[in-house]
Amino acid sequence: MRNSFRDIWNAVRALVRLRPFIPLTPWSSAILVLTMGLTTVMEVAAVGLLAQLLNLVLGTGTGGSRVATLALRLAPGASTVTLAMMFAAAVVLAIALKNASSYANTTLLARIERTATENVRRVLFARLQEAPLEVFEQHSSAALSTLFVEETRRAVDCLTVVMGLAQTVGTAALFFVGLVWISPFLAGATLIAGAAVGLLV
Repeated sequence: MRNSFRDIWNAVRALVRLRPFIPLTPWSSAILVLTMGLTTVMEVAAVGLLAQLLNLVLGTGTGGSRVATLALRLAPGASTVTLAMMFAAAVVLAIALKNASSYANTTLLARIERTATENVRRVLFARLQEAPLEVFEQHSSAALSTLFVEETRRAVDCLTVVMGLAQTVGTAALFFVGLVWISPFLAGATLIAGAAVGLLV
């Protein structure tokens, strides 16, 4: 677990050092956060709606859940079939919104990474032009090519790692909030069990 935290810390440090090369404007940052949050919310919503749909299809009932109560308010006196169709449509809509938001987030992040990679390579090329001849004598052309192609790409990949980690943490947080909403005792037990597993790993 300590190694995981160390890797995350190193990725964040690398990202901070690369910040001057990352073309993040206020608008692009807001869109990244918005699409990441929407993807997480829609994923959690789709899972919850799917659970309600399965309860209806299997005939186990919805247990007076808040979602079912809201559906009955929207369609008073609706039959089980009608409710099942409503939940099925809601699941499809949530998944569609989640996929669209995820696509927008991935596309924007890919563009930012590409521009950041170009910026890093441009600065590196300018530095190499002013470097003393000893640099070229001590390093082969293959090593310099690897520096341009692989190392710069690996450095910018820190952005992907940090964004993916943020989305994973956000998803886990939303699931935990939903679990607290359902059963605080179960949420507490899950938190303790998760902490124990994390310490063991």
